[in-house]
Amino acid sequence: MSASSSYEQLFEIFTTTISEGILVVDKDSRVIALNKQLLETFGYEREDLEGKSFEVLIPEMYREPHKDHFKGYIHDHSKRRMASGRILYGKHKDGDKVPIEVGLTPVKIEGELFVVALIIDVTRKYETEKSIKKQNKALEEMVMDRTEQLNKTVDHLTRECQKREIAENKVREALKREKELNAIKTSFMQMVSHEFKTPLSGILTSAMLIEKYSNSEQQDKRLKHLESIKRKVQHLDALLNDFLAVERLGSGRDNYRFSQFWLNDLMEEVAEETEQHLTEEQTLLKEFPTESISMYQDRVVINLILSNVLNNAVKYSGDTGNIVLRAERLADQGLIKIQVTDNGMGIPQEEQQYIFSRYFRASNAKNIQGTGIGLNMSKKHLQNLGGHIFFTSREGEGSVFTIMLPEILQQ
Repeated sequence: MSASSSYEQLFEIFTTTISEGILVVDKDSRVIALNKQLLETFGYEREDLEGKSFEVLIPEMYREPHKDHFKGYIHDHSKRRMASGRILYGKHKDGDKVPIEVGLTPVKIEGELFVVALIIDVTRKYETEKSIKKQNKALEEMVMDRTEQLNKTVDHLTRECQKREIAENKVREALKREKELNAIKTSFMQMVSHEFKTPLSGILTSAMLIEKYSNSEQQDKRLKHLESIKRKVQHLDALLNDFLAVERLGSGRDNYRFSQFWLNDLMEEVAEETEQHLTEEQTLLKEFPTESISMYQDRVVINLILSNVLNNAVKYSGDTGNIVLRAERLADQGLIKIQVTDNGMGIPQEEQQYIFSRYFRASNAKNIQGTGIGLNMSKKHLQNLGGHIFFTSREGEGSVFTIMLPEILQQ
């Protein structure tokens, strides 16, 4: 060795008293001293390293950067420790990389600087950590896989529960609708029985009385009963038309018959039909557009809707009062607005939400003939024809029903 005997004694203490690998180098990177543990770690013989550059213990890919690090450490050794506590890699004699931890301590002897490196082979620790990391990763993947399977199971159970809930709701809804249909059926049968039985009984009575009026001077009485029979037959005919119109609602637009017609002609026709039902002290006022308005709709159904609304106004106005039938064209919207106004009994406020329900009769109209079909049917027909109906009403003051209908139905 080139070092003095004092160096040798000190380095002898380093290399023999410390159980970890010890490497002593000078500022020129030459190996001054080393111990058995270091040689075992890297697989070299003592003569392979002593007096030579310790760079042989560093893998080739790190040698050039390491030279700069070593120079920096030598220059600034009093302020920091290079690579302290880090896992680095050394190079074994057979070329394998050896994971190591390195602690550096600068030592100055007689003005000359040396670096004492404490080198620990952490191969077992490194392999253990790699194994732990691998096991942790495998465990994480297993947990993720199990979590995914659990989530899929939860999603499946959730969907099954939702399907079951939907099915149960459908069953409950079906039972509810069945009860409602049974109630409607009962109400319908009661209504039909009453509405048909009353005029039929009147017709039978009038026919029996006519047979008794055989003398010519009793002609006025015969005519009176014939007129009564005529009115009751017309009433029955209107009822049948209502029932038939309800049956047409479920088939959509395919069952409608669309054609081109003039609005004013239709309004005059409906007004003329309604005037036959007015009492002597009732008046029908007409406010129609002066211009000719062409419409493309189902003329028969529109007639039926207007007749229903207008006849209701007549029926629920008592024996006196004015009924107003008004129509106007909203050109900018492509709509026809028709209003029927009466000053009759009106509709109770708390019952107005049910007025378009099938077979519903307001509580203040129970003693007046009616089926409760007309408004329900009218609203549904209008929906099929692109229109709608709404109203305002105050009990005891009358009602205003408004119909909005497209001039030309969009196909």
